[in-house]
Amino acid sequence: MRFFATLLFLAAPLFANAQAAEPDTKSLVSQAVKAAGGEDKLLKLFRYKEKLNVSSDPEKKPNERTSVIEAPNYWWMNKKERVKEEKEPAIFLVWGWTLGAITEPKSKLETIPELKDGDQTLVGIRVSETVKPAM
Repeated sequence: MRFFATLLFLAAPLFANAQAAEPDTKSLVSQAVKAAGGEDKLLKLFRYKEKLNVSSDPEKKPNERTSVIEAPNYWWMNKKERVKEEKEPAIFLVWGWTLGAITEPKSKLETIPELKDGDQTLVGIRVSETVKPAM
């Protein structure tokens, strides 16, 4: 009994260091999906409307457009297919917003340690293989 108690006492610092280490990507993805309401709540196919005004002329009417997105393969804006016809790279950003890029089994994920936002310590995830260039 004393042997096991000594072994546990000697191993305790190892367990403390393991918990202080960076979390693995699977647990980070799990936390993010849970925070979004679960896998069933993640956006897969969605539509949004926007008004775009890039003119400094206040009299110019904004351009209204509707996008339908099924990232990372499809993005229709009005009647134009932006992924196939325009090679729109922003589709990967949209896929990231939906958490699709990090939940895709073919994605390679790695943590980015030691990120800071002011005083707050953050952990980032780099996604590659399915996203080019990696983000």
